Amino acid sequence: MVSTRTGRRMTLWSRRGCSYYWPPKPRVWRHCATECREQPQLKGLFALSKGSCSGTLKGPVLVELCKRFADDVESLRRFDDAHLYHQITFAASLRHSRDEFLPHLAPDLDAVADVVLGRMSTGWFAQPTPGTPQSRFSKTGEFGPIGSLASHLGAEISEKPAGGAWTSSYLPSGESAWARWEQAEFSHESRDPWSVHFDASSCALYQIDSLDDFTRLVLRYPGDTQNGRVGIDWSTVAADFHAVHLTAKGLLTVQNFPVSTPLGIAELRGWDAESTVWLRVPPGLRVTPAND
Repeated sequence: MVSTRTGRRMTLWSRRGCSYYWPPKPRVWRHCATECREQPQLKGLFALSKGSCSGTLKGPVLVELCKRFADDVESLRRFDDAHLYHQITFAASLRHSRDEFLPHLAPDLDAVADVVLGRMSTGWFAQPTPGTPQSRFSKTGEFGPIGSLASHLGAEISEKPAGGAWTSSYLPSGESAWARWEQAEFSHESRDPWSVHFDASSCALYQIDSLDDFTRLVLRYPGDTQNGRVGIDWSTVAADFHAVHLTAKGLLTVQNFPVSTPLGIAELRGWDAESTVWLRVPPGLRVTPAND
C-alpha cells in the first residue's frame, strides 16, 4: 500500500492499481474492486479486525460511538458487556438523525476505537454466536414456514430477505439483543418474546463479523444490480446456509460501510442489532415462551 498527499487530498492505491481517494467525493466511494482476501495488502484498510486501527477507515457506527466517549475513554472500560452493546445500537440508530452517515479516517478517535474493538474479543462479544436459544418476538410463536426470500435494491427493508425469520441473541443480563428496538419500533404490534431452540451442531451458518465477511457474501451470492449498486441473492444463500448472522462487532464495523466490488457498491443497511436472519427452518427447532 502506498499513499501520497496532493494538497488536502490523499490517494491510496494498491499494486494492482485499484484506487481509493480521500476525502471522498460527496456520496461517492471508490474502493478496491477486488475481494480483500485476494489482496492482503488492503486488509489493514478495510478489516479493522486486529491490532491498532491507526490509519484505517472507521465505519460510521464506530465513529459515532467513539465520538460520544472521546473525552471519557475510561467509561468504556468500565461498562459491562450489555451496557456497551446498547451503546453500539444507539450509535447505529444515529443514522436516522445525521445528514451524512459515512466512514471516516478520524485519526483523533484511534485510541477510543482501539479500546472499543479490543472489547469485541472479550466476554459476551467473543462467545460463539448465534447460540441456542435465540430470542424472537412474535404474536404466535410460530417459526416458519420461511416465505419468499426475494429482495431488491431500494428501501432498506426491501434489501433484506422478505420472508426470512429474525432472531437475536440473549445478552448476559438475560435481555434480548433486539428488545430495545422492539420497544421503540414495534410496541404497537404487541408481540411476545419467545425462545428459539435448535440443533446448533447441525446448522450451516454464515457469519458477518467483518467487512471481509460481508464482501465475500456479496461476491459469492450477488443479487439485484442497479445504479452502480449490488445486492445479495438470498435465495442462493439459502441453498448453502440455514441463516446469516450479524455479530455485534459486525454491526459496529460493517453496517452502513459501502464496499466496492466488481459488480457495484454493496452496503449492509438497516439490520440495527446483533441478529440472525433464518433462510431455512433450523434443524431441531423448538419454540418456547421466553419466560419458561
